[in-house]
Amino acid sequence: MADLLDLQAIATHLGLSYETVRSYHTKAEANRRAGRPKVGDFPPPDNMFGRSPVWQDTTIDQWAAHRPGRGAGGGRPRKQP
Repeated sequence: MADLLDLQAIATHLGLSYETVRSYHTKAEANRRAGRPKVGDFPPPDNMFGRSPVWQDTTIDQWAAHRPGRGAGGGRPRKQP
C-alpha cells in the first residue's frame, strides 16, 4: 500500500524545501485551471483531506523520475567558436 504525503512530507522525501514544493504545486494547479498543463508539471493530488492535498508516494516518485532536468526545453543556443 502506498503512503500518502502532504507537501511537507514531499519536500522531505525529495530533499527540497517546502517553499519549492509548494511553488511547483501552485504553478501546476494554475496551469491546469488555465487549460495549459505543461510536461513535467507537478501531478494533481491523489486525494484531499479537508482542504489539504495529498499524493501517494508512488505518484511523487514517478513524477520525480520523469521530470525534465535543469535546462531542459531550450534556452539560448551556445555560442559557436
